Amino acid sequence: MLPQTSPDTSVVVVLLGGPPERVTVWYSAFMADSRFRVASLATDADSFLMQLAGNPEVVLLDAALFSGPPPLIEALTKVSGSSYVILPSADEVQRQAVAEVPSVKGVYSAEAFNLAATIGTIHANALARRQMAPSAGDWGAQKREAASPNTDLRIITIWNQCGGLCKITIATNMSYESARRGIRTLFVGLGAPDIAPMLLGSNASPNITMWRANPVP
Repeated sequence: MLPQTSPDTSVVVVLLGGPPERVTVWYSAFMADSRFRVASLATDADSFLMQLAGNPEVVLLDAALFSGPPPLIEALTKVSGSSYVILPSADEVQRQAVAEVPSVKGVYSAEAFNLAATIGTIHANALARRQMAPSAGDWGAQKREAASPNTDLRIITIWNQCGGLCKITIATNMSYESARRGIRTLFVGLGAPDIAPMLLGSNASPNITMWRANPVP
């Protein structure tokens, strides 16, 4: 069971994507600001697409990560949160095409972008977006209405025989977000050994291996 804590609900989770030298600067700025938590960094297009599985609230992306507008726009359509995009040039046609993607809340040229002047807007917009989303209570009510008369339990399984596909990353982020919303959450890792506790900063026991050796209710 994930600990039922009361996290700071003003902290916004961010994914940073761009060339190493740029995301390093961004990372330092966000880590110094207690209003944000950097979920991950992506320094190539494939890594960026994989990191989107964590559903970050905010994506700050240098478009230089992609080979051109089509793959950039396709990637932005997969963002579930809000995107802020820095373009390598001030091409108005490209800027307009990127701005029309639903997730995009800001488009800047590389020359004009100033993180220090924009970071407050990013945070305010993220909190405003939360206010527009269903609350934890509403989400729980929707679950109960959709459930059978006898239970409101929902089981979600992240499974694949192959390794290295971010199964634990996806499961960990889904569990964390459910708990953050106030939903009682049981996260069971089937790895032996299981690295999920390390990602959550939790204890390695009890675990599924111990339970198999001595099954108890």
